[in-house]
Amino acid sequence: MAELLNQLKLVSEQVLSSNCNVSIYDISLVTEYAKKVLPHPDKALNNDFVGPIHEIFQEQAKQTPDRITMVDNHESVTFEQLNRVSNQLSRHLLHKGLKRQEVVTIFGHRSCPVVLAILSTLKCGAIFNMLDPAYPADRIITCLEVSTPSAVILIEAAGQLPKSVIDFINENTKFVTVLKSMTDILNENVYSDYNDSNLSEDPTLNVKITQDDFAVCTYTSGSTGIPKGVLGRHGPLTHYYPWMKQYFPITLFHRPKIFGLDIFNIINKYFVKYYFVKITPTI
Repeated sequence: MAELLNQLKLVSEQVLSSNCNVSIYDISLVTEYAKKVLPHPDKALNNDFVGPIHEIFQEQAKQTPDRITMVDNHESVTFEQLNRVSNQLSRHLLHKGLKRQEVVTIFGHRSCPVVLAILSTLKCGAIFNMLDPAYPADRIITCLEVSTPSAVILIEAAGQLPKSVIDFINENTKFVTVLKSMTDILNENVYSDYNDSNLSEDPTLNVKITQDDFAVCTYTSGSTGIPKGVLGRHGPLTHYYPWMKQYFPITLFHRPKIFGLDIFNIINKYFVKYYFVKITPTI
């Protein structure tokens, strides 16, 4: 509000100093404060890339393997457990035919397995896309037609998809993987046939990520017609989240809660290295 008043004052000064004889196109809203914080249009923006989210998470898992990284209403998971299982699940997805920069649609509710699915998809160099299984069947099919996923991950506890959606998926995707809870996956060693080392450290796998590679596919509201797909790159995350960490400031011992299935809140948690994230159903 203070900056808004400063802009109003600046406009008034320009108008009065010109005896009200100034074009609106010549009036500036850039205050002295704004000059300090706004990027200069003639200067290049910082283009540093510190690495993709999943590799930053891997490094944190090496430092604090036994620390709890997330909890939901039914289970808790350590950094080491999530990193190990996501490595195994990633290799499972690659073995099933997933390719780098293909879209993976995840059907799920607010839970630990959703984070596992997102992290595993990113480790494959693929693009994750979230859909709520409770959406009407026609809406789901329209979204799938827009994003054209190569694979689908279905969180078992999220419930059954409508038959028309299942038929569409079977006809238009390579495969479907159903994820149990993290507790069941660990107890049953579901993916133990796959190597649990970090994929990015394996030169034989084509999963290296650049800042211009895509990480996520979201949708517009579709209020004016069919929803449009929006692809988000890895690069911008390396600028926004470090700023957030510094500005608020966030430390290892903060314990945020995620009440909604906000993919960027989940990503943020692993970038700034929180103690853990609690995933809570919306009230």
